[in-house]
Amino acid sequence: MKLLDTVVLVGSINPNDKLHYKARNYLSTVVSDEQTFIPAPILIEFELELKSHGFTENERITVFEDLAPLVPKNKVLAQSVTSMSQALSLYQSGMSYFDSLIASMAKESNATVLTTDKAIAKVVKTVW
Repeated sequence: MKLLDTVVLVGSINPNDKLHYKARNYLSTVVSDEQTFIPAPILIEFELELKSHGFTENERITVFEDLAPLVPKNKVLAQSVTSMSQALSLYQSGMSYFDSLIASMAKESNATVLTTDKAIAKVVKTVW
C-alpha cells in the first residue's frame, strides 16, 4: 500500500514547483493503482496550507473541485482510533502533528509514504 503526503498535493497544483511533474504522476496513481490512497488528514493539512499561503476561500474551493475527479471517495483513507493513539505518541516525541498522523497510518497499514519529508522517513518507509 502507498499513501500520498501533502507534498504531492502541493506540488501537483503548482507548475513552478520543482516537484510538480513527479507530484502529478504520483497523484494520478490514486486512480490507476488500487493500492494508493490519500490519508484523510492530508486533505485537511492541504487546505490549511492553501489558506496559509493566501488562497481565498473561492480559490480553495476551486482547488478541491479540481482535485475531486482525481481522488475518488473510496481512495481517501480514514484515520483509525488505534493509529490516532500512535500518532499522539509520535507527536509527543517531537514529530509535527500532521506528520505524526500520516506516519501512524503508514505504520498501521504497513504502507510506504510518497513524500520528501525527512521526519516521516525516520519512522516509516518512504519513496520519492
